[in-house]
Amino acid sequence: MARKRIIDPEFWSDEEIGKWSFPTRLFYIGLWNFADDQGRFKAANALLKAQIFPYDKKIDIGKLKKELNHKIQWYEVNNLQYGFIRNFNKHQRIDKPSNSKLPIPPPFVDNSANPQGILPPNIIEDKLSKDNISKPLYVDWEKSTLINWNSFCDKYPILSKIKELSEKRRGHLKNRFAKDSFKEFGKILEAIEKQPFLLKGNPESSTHKNWRVSFDWLIENDTNYLKVLEYKYKSIPKEEDTIKIRKQL
Repeated sequence: MARKRIIDPEFWSDEEIGKWSFPTRLFYIGLWNFADDQGRFKAANALLKAQIFPYDKKIDIGKLKKELNHKIQWYEVNNLQYGFIRNFNKHQRIDKPSNSKLPIPPPFVDNSANPQGILPPNIIEDKLSKDNISKPLYVDWEKSTLINWNSFCDKYPILSKIKELSEKRRGHLKNRFAKDSFKEFGKILEAIEKQPFLLKGNPESSTHKNWRVSFDWLIENDTNYLKVLEYKYKSIPKEEDTIKIRKQL
């Protein structure tokens, strides 16, 4: 579904954009209209052609994608193509953004040498090791993780948003970044939604009935988020278990 978006007036005088072909400029604007509130969109060539250029027969979507490799992150999940507009939230002000139903993009890498700009499934593992985290990859992942958490809090206002990333939080996040299971943060959020205790606490507890899952608790160690992914909180924990959870904060 197309959406109304803001186009910065500086777009028209930007020297870099001025070097693009006319179809590329139009294509870029069109992607903003069809991206969801998190900047993600389905990116099959035929679909983009039908959405943005329904009346133009001689349009090479693959070529246009290549020209926008440094502006758009193209990625695949389960053999389906998606796109993510970098810096989307920097240029768009959405009062009540909806959670994206599309997969979270992996950390951004420069795809300028990739003909279609599609991120190969294992490229992150190839470029990263536990002791050598690439800063550009981590920074984009960090931003997308925080955006997704705060959007999740919009849906569940009882949870607390992250307003500032302290050095302690960043340290925990970098440690979690080394784990593939945590990189797919969207799956963690989906698992939280299906385990009421994480959103409602323990009503039977006299001292911990107001406990809620928090961002700090999720990133604290390699155990907490895995328990969420493994659906360990389908049932309400006993009082002593709730106390243990609180102590981990």
